Amino acid sequence: MLVQRSFKYHGGTVGSVRLAGGRPSKYNPETHLVIVQALAKRGLTLPQLAETLEVAPSTVSKWMVEHPEFSEAIKEAKDIADDMVEASLFQRATGYSAKAVKIFMPAGAKEPTIVPYVENYPPDPTAMIFWLKNRKPKDWRDKQEVEHSGGLSVTIIDDIPSESHV
Repeated sequence: MLVQRSFKYHGGTVGSVRLAGGRPSKYNPETHLVIVQALAKRGLTLPQLAETLEVAPSTVSKWMVEHPEFSEAIKEAKDIADDMVEASLFQRATGYSAKAVKIFMPAGAKEPTIVPYVENYPPDPTAMIFWLKNRKPKDWRDKQEVEHSGGLSVTIIDDIPSESHV
């Protein structure tokens, strides 16, 4: 007997697959590879993947060791998600423009007026600092190391006049 099963995550449903009735197999490369690739591209963590697959996080870690194709699928999908975030951070740091529309409903009009325009987003200083601290840590870290060259001399004065001698 085949049972329809949907795989859900916090942002919605990824898809559904047909599994044999009874307890599903612990690891099924035909379904798990597709599911983890889709979810990891959306930024889910290993515990979230485990929750979606209805297994313990340790099981996902075990599958990554036992099934290199499973581990590689997760790694590749995470790389795609990371690249998307990096590109977005770069855009925020340097500023960008995006097409947008404004919708107006003039008085007495039967239909709204749609006006396309270009929205300009200026560079974000916080994104700039974050980018530079991570990409150029020697130049942009908060703690600066300063080397002192030369000598240091200390003079000890033994003869300090007391207040009664003043």
